[in-house]
Amino acid sequence: MIQKRNTAYKVWISDLINNEFIEQQGEFESNYVLIGSKKVSRINIVASVIFIYKVPDESYVSATLDDSSCNIRIKSWKEDTSLLKNLKVGEIINVIGKIRKYNNEVYIIPEVIKVQDNPNWELVRKLELIKEYGKPKPITVLTNEEEAIIPPLTEETVVIEEKIENVPFIKKAHGDSKQKVIEAIKKLDLQNGAKFDDVIANSGLSVEETNDIIKKLLEEGEIYQPKPNYLKLID
Repeated sequence: MIQKRNTAYKVWISDLINNEFIEQQGEFESNYVLIGSKKVSRINIVASVIFIYKVPDESYVSATLDDSSCNIRIKSWKEDTSLLKNLKVGEIINVIGKIRKYNNEVYIIPEVIKVQDNPNWELVRKLELIKEYGKPKPITVLTNEEEAIIPPLTEETVVIEEKIENVPFIKKAHGDSKQKVIEAIKKLDLQNGAKFDDVIANSGLSVEETNDIIKKLLEEGEIYQPKPNYLKLID
């Protein structure tokens, strides 16, 4: 019996997080997220890479993607890490993959990844999704038993390059690079954590150096992620 490949739907990441993940019992039935009338088990997403994590031997690689509605991780293991290990923070990529869920986290197993050299593709996809679904809905997540709302996409954010606005100015911290990143997180954490890309923009370091320091701080337990794309110091 030849199993028909499911459609890879173009969707907001927020819709994957907001809607229920349905687990099927049949051997040949795919798990899916119900978005409207669509049973979405495969996706076609255009998003920016905002964080990359690799274990030392590169047997596991994950990348966090943001499409301005929310973010989600794509994960790969063993020989499949070749799809992810050469990605860079800041790149815009087109991902086709399968939706999975583990420990209450919805994530993507990538099948195809293509780096988009023209940033206009991100704008084109946003306009396609707004036409198909409207603006994305806010995300409700639990952090420390409290609900935190991530704002939806606004008209101002539907641009080719998004500018960081309303972020308090941070004076360059003295001392080593690690302390600069810690100070940036501390200053930008108004309540529910500091947004990852705001920390990068305000650390006074390069994207690559800030990314490496954040990974080390996470591994060492000095900071944690109260929700995707946010960083918080351990009290």
